[in-house]
Amino acid sequence: MNKKSKKKIIIVAAAVILIAVVGCIAIFAGGGTPPAPTEAEAKELLYNAAAGLPGVGAKETAALFDGEVEIKVSSVVDGDNGTLDVQAEISSPGLGAVIAQKEAELAELRDSGAKSDEMKSELAGLLSLWFKEAELQKIDVTVTLAAAGDKWTVHTDLAFADACWGGLASLSDGLKDSSDPLEKRIRSLCEIKFDEGELPDTRSGIARWWDDIKAQFKLSFIDEGRWQMILRGLGTTLAITLFAALMGVVLGFLVAVVRVTHDRTGKLGVLNGICKVYLTVIRGTPVLIQLMIIYFVILAPVRAPKLLVAILAFGINSGAYVAEIVRGGIMSIDIGQMEAGRSLGLNYRRTMVYIILPQALKAVLPALGNEFITLVKETSVSAYIALEDLTRAGDKIRGATYTAFMPLVAVALIYLAVVMLLTALLGRLERRLRKGDRGQGSL
Repeated sequence: MNKKSKKKIIIVAAAVILIAVVGCIAIFAGGGTPPAPTEAEAKELLYNAAAGLPGVGAKETAALFDGEVEIKVSSVVDGDNGTLDVQAEISSPGLGAVIAQKEAELAELRDSGAKSDEMKSELAGLLSLWFKEAELQKIDVTVTLAAAGDKWTVHTDLAFADACWGGLASLSDGLKDSSDPLEKRIRSLCEIKFDEGELPDTRSGIARWWDDIKAQFKLSFIDEGRWQMILRGLGTTLAITLFAALMGVVLGFLVAVVRVTHDRTGKLGVLNGICKVYLTVIRGTPVLIQLMIIYFVILAPVRAPKLLVAILAFGINSGAYVAEIVRGGIMSIDIGQMEAGRSLGLNYRRTMVYIILPQALKAVLPALGNEFITLVKETSVSAYIALEDLTRAGDKIRGATYTAFMPLVAVALIYLAVVMLLTALLGRLERRLRKGDRGQGSL
């Protein structure tokens, strides 16, 4: 099977998986709408909603509403965002008799003339005027029905409450913030309450999910320019990785050459001992502990910049692993290569630089690439010394927005993209080296 066929199979498989996932979301995420109610069913829904409203207060002159409501539904039509609009005529025929009765009671209270009843008399006059403003005629309203699961619910509002109570709901609602003693007293005597029903979310599951993703994205990155934190953190992470990798390569090659030289010639005994201690300590302790020791102990007196501390810590740590990788590559080169170089008049150093190390580098390139990839991810612990790297930026956004999904997933995707780019570059370098080998063999 050639490469093109493999790519086609991968693309087809990815498309099938994507379609299956989207289909599952569409099936199981909900968002279905029940059948539209008939006019009779809509009328019943409105009656139940009127009976379920909190109603008026039950104290003294507040017993206004006798519960008699007449509802006539003229049409049920489609509304916005999957809702239905019910056109209805609502009236309260018993409200007029109740108001007349209350006016008579208030007149007696107002005409009592007792000095102690002066405030009651003024209150009675205000109540009388208030009651007369109630609309006794039939009121046309548009009531919204919204789907909730397998049934329809009524969206109650001030207009609906006014239709049921002859306009008294608006009058009562207008006094809710009043500081006037009499108006506060009126409200305590004749408080007409209603709960404004919230429209259920009738969007499909996919639409709700997508809107939530967009809202989280805006909150995490657009609001207050938080994307700049991610950009600065990425720059810090790449700087640490680049300079630590260069330091690790140089240090690793030096240590590897010292150890190989001692193994083959017996020279450099002291340096070899130092290198073995270095390898044992660095590979035997966590990189986080090394970072914290360098920052809080070794370089604490000089207050070294955090970026420099991170580069030193990760460079020293990476150098230990690179040293063993390179040493293994050098040892894999046949000893005859060294002898051939020496027979050509090259000394040990030149033979190592011009013959052994180039071959060893080709052999260990995949392992070195893996070490660099690991180094990119290891830099995420820089946050322990409060360095503003990529991981720290994502965590700060999480703390500021109280949402973890978007910032942490974004940070993970950025790390993944960096690793994939590094992997692609290393793969291209390996292919070039293999082509060079084949070209030399054909000469």
